[in-house]
Amino acid sequence: MGTTVTLTNEGTNISRTTKTDGEGNYLFSLVGVGTYRLTVEHAGFKKNVQSGITLEVNQNGRLDVALEVGQASEVVEVSAAVPQIDTSGAVLGKVEDTRRIEDLPLVDRDTLQLGLLQAGVFAPDPDDGSGTPFQ
Repeated sequence: MGTTVTLTNEGTNISRTTKTDGEGNYLFSLVGVGTYRLTVEHAGFKKNVQSGITLEVNQNGRLDVALEVGQASEVVEVSAAVPQIDTSGAVLGKVEDTRRIEDLPLVDRDTLQLGLLQAGVFAPDPDDGSGTPFQ
């Protein structure tokens, strides 16, 4: 209880800190896209540092951390990534890399067709008269 958790953006070196609740839960809301380092510290335990955590668009990351009993001067470093399967929310989102976009057979290179790559999105009936490119 009261364990200090610090999330640091590895690109900008900007940090946010919070404390865990009585059950060891913590939350960082509205975290931007990027690569992060998570540091967990509590008196009487080794400091746990996990780096290389990549968060993409619309991703709810979850990272459970186990602390080991030890001296405060000891550090456990783990290089890991947040699993890409989101079990904590029902948000649809996907990041496409440049190579995949360049290789797509887009008719007349119409970038609006990229929206059709998202799950649950389809082209509207041309006779509906709404003028919206997606449904």
